[in-house]
Amino acid sequence: MKIHQLACVAVLGLLAAGCPTFANAPGAAFAKAPPSPGKATVYFYRPAQKIMSDYPFFMSLPESANNCFRLESGGYTAFVTDPGQVTVAGMMIKYSKKTFDLKAGEERYVEIQISDDDAVMAEVSAAEAQPKLAATRGINTCTEQVKAK
Repeated sequence: MKIHQLACVAVLGLLAAGCPTFANAPGAAFAKAPPSPGKATVYFYRPAQKIMSDYPFFMSLPESANNCFRLESGGYTAFVTDPGQVTVAGMMIKYSKKTFDLKAGEERYVEIQISDDDAVMAEVSAAEAQPKLAATRGINTCTEQVKAK
């Protein structure tokens, strides 16, 4: 009888503690970037997942800015930029780049998919991105950290 009671107490304790989210991003919940006339917006996000949630994924937006920041598990950032060809970079184990040809007023969505010790920047549709973005939190890029000082 005591083992049964102990098991019940353990289960209740786990339920009270809640399930871990594996989200490490510290910022505010997802919110669309305000419209910027003549600009394009690319949302980069990394869904929270148990596997490799503590592994860093470093990005530079754009690559030429060399403004390296860490995109945390469960995090997102909105990259508002001039239209035209833009190359972004990311690195977990391997260095990878993705080039966009952006138009004014356009919104794009890029999911950072983590598996097998590597990351892939995969462009997805708005419909696919929206429910996942709703579960993310903002991260600070190096540019934002410099502005805050």
